[in-house]
Amino acid sequence: MKKQQWNQFLSEKIQSFINHNNSNFKRFSKEQMEYSSAPDKWSANECLQHIIVFNELYLKQFKDIIDGTHKNPFIALFSKSVGRTLVEAATPGSEPSKTYGLYEPANFELESSSVAQAFNLHLQQLDQVVSQLKAVEIRKIKLRSPSSEKLKFTLEDGLKLIVLHTERHMIQAMQELEKHQNMWKGKKGPRRKSL
Repeated sequence: MKKQQWNQFLSEKIQSFINHNNSNFKRFSKEQMEYSSAPDKWSANECLQHIIVFNELYLKQFKDIIDGTHKNPFIALFSKSVGRTLVEAATPGSEPSKTYGLYEPANFELESSSVAQAFNLHLQQLDQVVSQLKAVEIRKIKLRSPSSEKLKFTLEDGLKLIVLHTERHMIQAMQELEKHQNMWKGKKGPRRKSL
C-alpha cells in the first residue's frame, strides 16, 4: 500500500470508530454497558477501557516520534515476524489470547462522565496523533512492545496493531451488548431489531 493510501486508510478507519461510538455505544445505558454474559467475559465498558489502556501505551511512543525524542531500539533478528505475528493476533476473528496485566481494563481511570465519552475523546486524540505521523517513514522507525522490551517491530506494524486491535474489541463490545438485548427480548414488550 502506498503511503498516501495508507494514511487515508488509517484516517478513515479511525473516523469510522468515532462514528460507530457516537451512533452505538453512547446510546446504551450504564447497566447495558456494564453487562457481562459470563464471569470470564468483558462487558462493553471493559472492552472500551482495555482499548484505551492498550492504545495509550503506544501513543506515548507515537508522541515521542512526533516530538523527535524517540530512539529506535536495537533490532532483534526477527522484528518483521514479530510485527506480523502481533498484527495477526489482533485481527478481528483471530483466536482470543490471554491479556497481559499491563493492558487489563482495571488499569483504566475514568476522567469523563462515561466510558463511551472517554472512548470518544481517546479516538479523537488517536486521530490527531496518527495524522501527525503522516510525514514519518513508518517502515524505518521501530517500536518496543510495552509488554516486553524484547518485542520490537516497525511503526507501520504498530499502527496496524492499534487499528485492528481497536476494531477487534469494538466488535467484542457490540457482541456483549447484543447478548444483553437478546436476554431481554420478549420480557419487555415488542421485539427490537438487533444492532
